[in-house]
Amino acid sequence: MFRRQSMIYIFLFFTLIFTLSGCILQAPQKPVYVSPPNEQTNMPTNLILRWKSSGSNVTYDVYFGTSSNPTLFKSGLKQTNCTLQNLHYSTTYYWKIVAKNSFGSTSGPVWSFTTKPIPTPNVPTNPVPFNGQTDVSTRITLKWQDNDPNGLKLTYDVYFGTSENPPLKKSGLTSASYTLEGLSYFTKYYWKVVAKNDIGGTKSSNVWSFTTMHRPTYTVSGYVRDTSNKPVNDVTISFSGGYSSVTTNSNGYWSKDGLSGSVVVTPSKSGWTFTPASTTVTGAKNGVNFIGTPPVPITYSVSGYVRDTSENPVNGVTISFSGGYSSVITNSNGYWSKDGLSGSVVVTPSKSGWTFTPASTTVAGAKNDVNFIGTPPVPITYSVSGYVRNNSGNGLSGVTISFTNGYTSVTTNSNGYWSKDGLSGSVTVTPYLSGYTFVPSSRNVSGPTNDVNFTGTENVSGSMSIENAWILTTNGTPTSGQVYSSPAISPNGVVFIGSQQGLFFKFSSNSYNYFKSHSPVWSAPVIDQENNAVFVGNNGGQLIYSYSPFDNAYTVNVSTYAIISAPLVYGENIYIVDHLGNVYKMTESSMSPQKIGRVGGYSGYMWSSPVTNGIDLFIGSDNGTFYAVNLENGDVDWSHLLGGPIYGSAALDSNGNVYVCGTKLWSFTPNGNLRWQPVTFDGSRGTKIYANPVISPNGIVYVGTSDGIFYAIDSKTGKILWSEDLSTPMGGISSSAVIGDNGVIYVASGNILYALAPGDGKILSYIKLGYNVESNPVLYDGYIYVGCDDGKLYKIKALSSTTASEEWPMFMSDRYHNGSAR
Repeated sequence: MFRRQSMIYIFLFFTLIFTLSGCILQAPQKPVYVSPPNEQTNMPTNLILRWKSSGSNVTYDVYFGTSSNPTLFKSGLKQTNCTLQNLHYSTTYYWKIVAKNSFGSTSGPVWSFTTKPIPTPNVPTNPVPFNGQTDVSTRITLKWQDNDPNGLKLTYDVYFGTSENPPLKKSGLTSASYTLEGLSYFTKYYWKVVAKNDIGGTKSSNVWSFTTMHRPTYTVSGYVRDTSNKPVNDVTISFSGGYSSVTTNSNGYWSKDGLSGSVVVTPSKSGWTFTPASTTVTGAKNGVNFIGTPPVPITYSVSGYVRDTSENPVNGVTISFSGGYSSVITNSNGYWSKDGLSGSVVVTPSKSGWTFTPASTTVAGAKNDVNFIGTPPVPITYSVSGYVRNNSGNGLSGVTISFTNGYTSVTTNSNGYWSKDGLSGSVTVTPYLSGYTFVPSSRNVSGPTNDVNFTGTENVSGSMSIENAWILTTNGTPTSGQVYSSPAISPNGVVFIGSQQGLFFKFSSNSYNYFKSHSPVWSAPVIDQENNAVFVGNNGGQLIYSYSPFDNAYTVNVSTYAIISAPLVYGENIYIVDHLGNVYKMTESSMSPQKIGRVGGYSGYMWSSPVTNGIDLFIGSDNGTFYAVNLENGDVDWSHLLGGPIYGSAALDSNGNVYVCGTKLWSFTPNGNLRWQPVTFDGSRGTKIYANPVISPNGIVYVGTSDGIFYAIDSKTGKILWSEDLSTPMGGISSSAVIGDNGVIYVASGNILYALAPGDGKILSYIKLGYNVESNPVLYDGYIYVGCDDGKLYKIKALSSTTASEEWPMFMSDRYHNGSAR
């Protein structure tokens, strides 16, 4: 029993010994990897390999490399980690761990990891010049912006050229700029920048582009003078580089633009030499001058005779020479001679009506038989014709038209027409009719013409006289005050005029009626003849109006400013301009004013009344500006600054031309183009013009000035035809003239109303009124109606029956004085 138990203990002992030896006396266990994980990507280039293992006295060998069967990297490590540094970017590394002790070694698996990509700079941005920029200088510094997010040092490669894929231009730049010089003009260039860091990371910009400027051009000019400092014309100035040449003008001046770069300038003229022979310019210059030396001329003399077909000498023949030489005249023997000729010269004879054989001949040296045969003219007859009209434009019959040189006279027919044929040579034509004076008094003709016209003025006699003088007072008003308004007369003969109390009308031999106004009426009444209505503004900004039989009046509030100028009736519309320049439009059917425009600004006031050509309103301001205001929308179509205040209205002639006065008389086309230089009036007392210009049927413009001088001006040329001094101790001319059917001109200066002869402005008659006249006179049925600063309306017996015609454009008015006022 004991032995059996002993055997059991012995067995257990050896079993324990073998068991313990299996735990302690064996090779290490297989390493377990901790990090980095197998096949991990984007790993840093500095990292630590970590693993686990068990056993006694274990050391570790690290196998590491870029091969899938890595080589020994480190051995005998006692710790379970290994530090790796400065690994390559974007590289796959393999590793394994072998654990060792004295009983053996155990290898772990082969693992791998991949390092992160190489860090790159930021993309270059913000190019200078910016992408697509044009007009860039041919010397340019390319600039851009960039940095490396890792703070690495950068260098740059610049690609540049004219292709969309530009070639490398410069590499290894350490700053973000690169200067280019000598680029071609007007050329599109492409460029990009590649940024590089010091570990091999790169980043390219987009391809940018810019276009260089056009080649700059410049202008040069100068003079060519001869050795006597006289200008030389027709000198050809040539330019290198394919530019076209220019030629000096009569002053020797020349200029050339559009040059570029370096250009050689060379003058030339046949036979001439120049100093300098040429000059080089590289930019704008206005003193590129040359001195020309003319060729030394070789001169010769020529002479000859001119005979007629009967071999008789012909004197008075002009012998002309080409090349600018002066002509000579044949003497009584038909002989002529000329010296000092040079080169080839064409010799040509001429005499009125004659023909010559040969017609001309060319000489190139001395010659004494340059002869011509002359054939005298065959007498040529011609016809002339024309009209004789009175100052109203109507034909005058029975006028005798006489002719010098023994030709019989003719007489005008019922239309004032006449004609005469069979005339020859120079003839003087003269009209005559008893009791008439003609302008022109005669006219010379020497060939056919159909406009030998005359204007006949009936010799006027008699004197003006005052028929009546109404004092414009209202009930309870002891004084009337000054009358600035102008009269207007309706188709049925009713007379209207404004005063300090209102609108007066229906004048008989000694009575009148009135519409009381809450403020003075300085505006002139306007008659609508189609509807037999009257319209007038007052100083309170109202429009007063009435219809036949004029037994009641109405008012419309138009503006908060005074209405000094007369309204304008055109078609169905009424146009009103207040004192501040606001333009209003209303229809007669609605009588509701609508503001359509503004002229004058805050620097001027409106004294003149508007007139129209159917397209624009014409009106002036005392700030000196004359305006054409569109009838439809109130826009200013054109304007002119006349250099002095405008107080009077404009006048329009039958062609639509406009006449207006500042301190001078101006004339414009309907489109606003100046027709002739403004007419200047010489006044010793300071010329101002308050009156409207007035145009006669035969195209003469009449206007008076504040110093009392009355002028007649040709409307076609702006030439002053005559003037008459009408100044008085009480003042000058402040109102417009009116023209009678017999051409007599009526105009007031100071307190005197004059009747003037149309031909020369001589005074035919005059009459003194109570005080200064600022109202425009009206001629109707043989009487002048005019207001006066003594508060009266005068009715004066005139020397004419009525106005010159209903159609003549007295500031676009008719014989009823519609629209005439200052």
